[in-house]
Amino acid sequence: MRVVSYSRVSSLSQETDGQSLQNQERAFTRWLERTGNTRVRAYRESASAGTIEGREEFSRMLKELPRLKVDAVIIDAMDRFTRSLRDGLNLIEELRSHGVGLLPIDWHRDKPLDLNLDRDWADVVDEFTTAEAERRRIRKRIRRAYEGRRERGATLTNNPPFGLLKEGDRLVPDPERAWIITEIDAKFVAGAKLAEIAKFIGAMDAKAPHTYSGIRRLLENHSFVIAGVRTMATQEQLTRILAELKRRFGRSIRHVHEFGGVFLCGECHDAGFERRMTAKPSGLYSLLCPHNRNTVVNSAHPKRSFSVGIFRIAPLWKEMVSRMLFDENVIQEWASGQSAEEKSPRHKLERRLAKLDQDAAKLKARRDAAFDLLAAKDTALAAQAQRLLQEAHADEATLQAARAAVLSELASAKPEQRDPNLLRQVLTTYGRLYEKADVRTRNRLNRELCSAIGSYPRIYRMGKPRTRVAPIRVEWPELQIALQDAGLSRAGIPRKRRATLPA
Repeated sequence: MRVVSYSRVSSLSQETDGQSLQNQERAFTRWLERTGNTRVRAYRESASAGTIEGREEFSRMLKELPRLKVDAVIIDAMDRFTRSLRDGLNLIEELRSHGVGLLPIDWHRDKPLDLNLDRDWADVVDEFTTAEAERRRIRKRIRRAYEGRRERGATLTNNPPFGLLKEGDRLVPDPERAWIITEIDAKFVAGAKLAEIAKFIGAMDAKAPHTYSGIRRLLENHSFVIAGVRTMATQEQLTRILAELKRRFGRSIRHVHEFGGVFLCGECHDAGFERRMTAKPSGLYSLLCPHNRNTVVNSAHPKRSFSVGIFRIAPLWKEMVSRMLFDENVIQEWASGQSAEEKSPRHKLERRLAKLDQDAAKLKARRDAAFDLLAAKDTALAAQAQRLLQEAHADEATLQAARAAVLSELASAKPEQRDPNLLRQVLTTYGRLYEKADVRTRNRLNRELCSAIGSYPRIYRMGKPRTRVAPIRVEWPELQIALQDAGLSRAGIPRKRRATLPA
């Protein structure tokens, strides 16, 4: 019988009371030697989670069981599997749907559980009921312990905030840093801004939180009152000031712009990056490059980001849509090209090829894991590693054959013609609804138009990299349209816009 083993500890105390991972592994080894069964893979984890989804190794085991083709999952005891009656019964049914049984070795039996038998059903329900009752008792004990610590003023954290130290189960002032908290309170009550406080903290101690959110957490933390660093009257005063600031400035109104998710920085488009945009509350639409945190300087885009006012994009966009609505030659020129990427068979084949490349990377990770097992100098693990390597070689041959087939189809794929009627239908709906629609509906109409065309327009900055307001050029190559805005004069008066078509 082919089996996999699953062992788990959920607390530090279980490592010392006989339920450690080493003890469970020794029990598995004795059972395998006695029964002569073959272990295909071993899953181990130290995790305490309220749900099955919180256990990574357990979730990975459930995903890999259909491919491993095993007969049973062996566990040391039923409470190592789960301590929930509902989850336990559902998981056993899920295992049975894959043709896999569950076998607790402490039951001293050689065959997996069979829930169709009344005896096994009663035993399983009894085990899971007992485990769930124990889980509830543990939860109550933990809750009572936390409540008792709160009542006597003990701390519930192992990471005291800046300015405090933990002695036993209590927080006490840090003699070297508590005075900084007192100075922060005095400055904030006196009306100092967060920027001034952040500058002061940075000059006093580099390890202190100096961001605005970090300073707010310091000002809101009642642990300083318990430790005696701050009086209750001061804490109430700080809370009142923070509430007033939140009332006046805390509400962040997110501006919804008319071109959300449409335009793309041209340099990033040419470099092959995807669209990623951020609407600034000031009304500017920031075209951020996806590589803006890359340490490699992009010579084609030195500044890595720039902002374009909505009032400059709007006339260019309206002129583009106007040409599509009233110039039939634009639609015919677009229809003579290839089909949209979303509908192109070539695009689907390229996605399949990318998926095969991802599978090849996962295959390499599996092979590396098998070599790690070989280095463990364990006979059972070495045999398991050999089987894993054989499976990896077989999967590699399958991937190579599939890749060759996709490359052959990709070489013979022919582009389809675009459908002008679909674009005319979208443009008709666009012209009927756009002027009367709200901003969110306009964004939806804009994205539907881009989806029908199969691409998005992009913006190029024509001036110097560090120019505050530089001319911009908007291009839509699939429609053979390119428009240019000359920007603003020094007095802030819009210059005469030049609209040009490419030669």
